[in-house]
Formats: sequence, C-alpha cells, structure tokens
Amino acid sequence: MTIVLWIALAVGAVTAGWLVWRHDLYDRDPWWLLAIAGALGILLAPGCGWIEDRIIYGASHTPSAAGIAAAAALVEESARLLAVVALSLLVRDRFLDPLNGVTYGSVVGLGMSAWESWMHYSGAPLDPPGPSELVGFFAHAVLGGIAGFPLGMFALSRPRRWLALGLCAGAAAGLHFLVDWIGLRIPVFPAFETAGHGIVAGAVLFGALLYGGLTGIAAEWSRQRYAPCDPRSLFGWPLNLIVPPPEIPAWCPPGAGGVDTPAPGADAEAPRD
Repeated sequence: MTIVLWIALAVGAVTAGWLVWRHDLYDRDPWWLLAIAGALGILLAPGCGWIEDRIIYGASHTPSAAGIAAAAALVEESARLLAVVALSLLVRDRFLDPLNGVTYGSVVGLGMSAWESWMHYSGAPLDPPGPSELVGFFAHAVLGGIAGFPLGMFALSRPRRWLALGLCAGAAAGLHFLVDWIGLRIPVFPAFETAGHGIVAGAVLFGALLYGGLTGIAAEWSRQRYAPCDPRSLFGWPLNLIVPPPEIPAWCPPGAGGVDTPAPGADAEAPRD
C-alpha cells in the first residue's frame, strides 16, 4: 500500500509539473531554475507551519476553525508570493516572460504541497490515500499561479498591475481560507457536510477557471511579445470551441509563425534584453 501511495503521489506531482511547463510555449525556463523554485517551496513549508502555530496559539488557547484557516491562508499565500518576488529579483534576466509569474508561483506551490504530503504520509501507520491528497498538488499549484500572475504584468510594465496584484493575492488567500475553514468545520458540525462539500466544490471549480483564464491571458501576452505571427493557442479541444483563436496581425506574411517573425522594426532579441 505504501508503494502504491507514493507512486500515485509521484504521478500527481509529475503531471502537475508537466502541465505548468506546457503552458510556456516560447520562452521556457531552464529545468534547474524550476527545480530551485520547487525546492524553495519545500523549504518554505515547514517555516510556514511554525509561523502559523505561533499566530494561532498566540491569539487564543482555543482557536476557532476560522482562525486556523485564516492563519494558514495568509501565511502560506504570502510566502508563495514573496518567493516568486524574490526569484523575479534574483533572475531578472530570465523573468521577462508574462507567463513567469504563473509558472514560478505554480512550481513553488508544488514544492509546498510535496512537503505537506510527505509530512502527512511519512509516519506509520499510513492512512488510506484520499482524493483530496492526490489532487493537493494541483490545488497548491493553482493558488500559487493565481497569486503569481500579476508579476508577469510587471515584466511588461502593464497598467493596473498593482491592482491585479492585490486582487489575485486576495483571491488566492480567500479560496485557501474557504476550503480550509470548511474542512475544519465539517467534523465539528456533521450536518454541515453536504452544504460544505458543495461550497468546496464550487470554490475548487472557480479557482480552476480563474487559474485557466489568467494562464490564457498571460500566454496570449507571451505570444504577442515573442511570436505575434504564431497561430498556436494554449487551449485545445473542446476549449477552443468557446475561446477565440489568437489574433494574427495583418502585417504577418502568409504561413508565418513561430518565434522568428517579430513585429516590423522590432529586434527579435529585444525581449531578452
């Protein structure tokens, strides 16, 4: 059972990491830098737990479910965001793609979830693996990507980037709080189980849609910056039935595409400066 569990968790981690990597079509970051981001998430996780305990029990000897959930959401989402900010400052020559905020935020989240899963299942005896644990990688990646998205706007110096930073950080923390609070409340109030599961399902769906939408926006900005004549889209079937295809500028020659067709008068290497 132990082997099956760890294989399942490893497959979940690899799948989540591949999905994050796949988003970046033009300026993919080196594997070692993504590994550093994941390792940073692993290192941050135990520190977040320590800080959360000090906040929770420093505020009350009998903390409420809402208090515990609020501490976890604020500390962990703040740590994820600060980690991506630190990476953007340390590797400024790499942090030029609008997708970098989503990518690194997601990878830091994967590292934090890997630590949590190891802590949960490393002891004996092991609990049976549940769906929540097997999709935990995706949940942390989604929240990290949502919070990190605005940092890609800073790479482009886009307007309203500070507003987006506040809204995305608030959305990630709010979703985190809601899911944790309901998870802690259900065991105490069993009658709330059905409604609670419905709320969690709605929050998860909203988070996934928000993450996908923000990733799609960042991917389109990346395409416009690196390959405006490339007709490829991040979304395949069936999403391409409702998501419009990329707008190709009129100056693009017929059949042009890829990263070697910059805008007229633009230097193909300009984005890397």
